[in-house]
Amino acid sequence: MPLIKIEEIAPGVRLGLWHVTETPSVFFDLYPHLLVHKHVTDAFRSEARCTEYLAVRALLFQMEGDGVQIFHDGNGKPLLSNGSEISISHTRGYVAVIVSPTRCVAVDIEYVSERVGRVASKFLRNDENAVSLHGQLLCWCAKETVYKLFSADKLGSHDIRISPCELTGDTGVVNAENLKRHVSLDIHYSMTDKFMLTYAVYEAGNL
Repeated sequence: MPLIKIEEIAPGVRLGLWHVTETPSVFFDLYPHLLVHKHVTDAFRSEARCTEYLAVRALLFQMEGDGVQIFHDGNGKPLLSNGSEISISHTRGYVAVIVSPTRCVAVDIEYVSERVGRVASKFLRNDENAVSLHGQLLCWCAKETVYKLFSADKLGSHDIRISPCELTGDTGVVNAENLKRHVSLDIHYSMTDKFMLTYAVYEAGNL
């Protein structure tokens, strides 16, 4: 079982990370309760999409226990049946989930590749200085995290400003501004040779 970690990153906030190496049949063998989702996974054309879907729910089981279901609101934001806040992200071979019973949370994970450099001009603002590939990936992930956190705001990439857009180490914090609301918040990041992961924790009363 390639569970990488489940850690408390702030009071009442837990982040889980899973390296997806299983096949769907392995997931069903290890987690028989996931068989209720088989009608959903059978409709997927891609096995990778199927295993990501099952990995999210296996990770959620590890974090929240049995019987907790995922729903979505009108903006596509995931919700949990137990009332906790949740955010989900997946990329090539990895799944990340963040949950909190009391605070708003968001997470994004993206695999490292040069593709982000090819589209950097589409999501970077003129006042964002992301020169390196890793800096551009950080900016992309941070913006995705803010977009998820403020899903009701329907933010575009230029409605979000990230500074600085370059890494100061394998882990760190950058500032993000929701320019529609004129509010700022911290985005935490963690970088490996495989992926960039970013997350945010925000007080529920401020949304």
